[in-house]
Amino acid sequence: MRRFTITIDDDLDDTFGAHMVSRGYANRSEAVRDLIREEMNKEHAQQHPADPCVAVMSYLYVPQQRSLALRLIELQRDNAGLIDSCTATQVNEELRMEVQLLRGRVSEVRAYAWSVVSLPGVTHGEVQLRVAQGALRDNFIPAANLPLPRKR
Repeated sequence: MRRFTITIDDDLDDTFGAHMVSRGYANRSEAVRDLIREEMNKEHAQQHPADPCVAVMSYLYVPQQRSLALRLIELQRDNAGLIDSCTATQVNEELRMEVQLLRGRVSEVRAYAWSVVSLPGVTHGEVQLRVAQGALRDNFIPAANLPLPRKR
């Protein structure tokens, strides 16, 4: 393991110290390593959009908003090969939260996720994307290949 020394001004050090405490880091080294990993992941994803990745997309939405639920279903159907799993819960009388686990090429996952979180009526959308080291597992069965429930 290598060591390096940095010099930062007092205000930035205070802010970083508060960041460490809020995240529960035991020491500066682990906090700095996580920041570096995050930045390297972003850079890699930007430079290699064809690489495989996994992602978590979460968002709040108003199901009663005109045609939003149908648009979300259409997007999910059109991108079912990227969706590993999905769950949703009612937050309150107006808002619903959905979380999707995604996998595929960086460019495809990013395009799908942003097409969802940018819809009118979708709020607080977030995508956490991680470039996969190596190929994704071969036995992955996308939701698109699972049997659909029969219509009644």
